[in-house]
Amino acid sequence: MFFNNKAIVITALAAITQSLSAVSLPVKGKVITMTRVTAPWYAPKFLIKNGMKKSIPEYEAVKGLTRKIYSIEEGTGFFGGIYLWENEQAAKEWFNQAWFDRVNSKYGGDHKVTILKAIYAYTLDSELAEEVKERWVDVKSYRIGTEGTTNLPNYFEGKMDGLKNQSGFLSFWVAEVSSTSIQVFSVWQDRSSLEKNSHQDLIKPTWTVEANILTESPIILKNDLRN
Repeated sequence: MFFNNKAIVITALAAITQSLSAVSLPVKGKVITMTRVTAPWYAPKFLIKNGMKKSIPEYEAVKGLTRKIYSIEEGTGFFGGIYLWENEQAAKEWFNQAWFDRVNSKYGGDHKVTILKAIYAYTLDSELAEEVKERWVDVKSYRIGTEGTTNLPNYFEGKMDGLKNQSGFLSFWVAEVSSTSIQVFSVWQDRSSLEKNSHQDLIKPTWTVEANILTESPIILKNDLRN
């Protein structure tokens, strides 16, 4: 399946309530990567979260990283993150051979990272560049058939009024996996918001779900607000 041995890095959110502003993020030239690393059997969730917090300064300094959503997957034993990059070159410079050697040596396995073209991104943002608070992300891969992805940005933009008014909605990203499939990331304020609401109204009835992952996301970094 698409998600096997992939990692997802996800955005972190703040404990302080902030006013939110709605914005469609520019995605021209941007790419999305997803990392999935097997959590060590001896590492409880609080240790993984502590490690994520310690890594914040490192990721704040990564050249070309627009946003990162840290992730701890539900029911799979994987953790990692979802990244939005300024361009493909920035992603490749970060996920270099040294990165794979380090991750494979530390966690075992043969990890792979797929670089996907970002085709749409919409967010309700606070003004915080670093947010540390529990959020949840619904990640789905869809088979969209032969219609292609060219018209999807306009399609999703026309549908956002319904989604942005749902309780607890925070962000919605879309990546092109191929000409016949896409990956959708919807970020929610908490688990109950994710369960009560969904991005399903944006999904055409002819599309089929190929894979689904739910992630707990304790940190969201928004480096584009920091610069």
